[in-house]
Amino acid sequence: MDGELHRVYDFHEVSAHKYPNLIRIESQLMVVSLAIFVSNELQINSIDQLYGLSVAYQAGRKNVSTLLRNQYPEKNILAVTTDDQAFNMLATGRVDVVISESFLGKIITSQKTKFKNVREIHTVKGISIYAYINIKHAALATRIAATLDDMKKDSSFQRITKDTEQKLLQSAGSLTQETKQDTKANTH
Repeated sequence: MDGELHRVYDFHEVSAHKYPNLIRIESQLMVVSLAIFVSNELQINSIDQLYGLSVAYQAGRKNVSTLLRNQYPEKNILAVTTDDQAFNMLATGRVDVVISESFLGKIITSQKTKFKNVREIHTVKGISIYAYINIKHAALATRIAATLDDMKKDSSFQRITKDTEQKLLQSAGSLTQETKQDTKANTH
């Protein structure tokens, strides 16, 4: 592959060096926080109470997979295709816990009324996110990192990031309003 846009800092370690032709672009893109989500019906307020419960997460997140396998029995861990699928399983009682990125989880749970009983109980840790590029483009990787660093210095990187986050939140808000209107229309 030619690259990966959104991967953890230690991507090679967590992927067991599965992608040796990718090199990290040495400019951090963001820090994301992993979070634990549960149903309001489950009386849990700390991560110490999670052992023995079923946990879903989006497959492909090696850092989450490693974290879970170090703390929970394999039979209790379910890797699913999307975060939305994991939250659907939580909302319908098919799993007890979802681990997702905090920001993304909040967007997903704010979009549909069926997630109104889902809450975030704990932020696990912040994870540095970087882009990776094929080693054959190593010279380009250096130039991209320098450009990103320049954009951070002149604040254009932060403006773009903040604008994107706002658009995502607005989009989630619009979907939430549409869902509420649809629900209201269906009850009349």
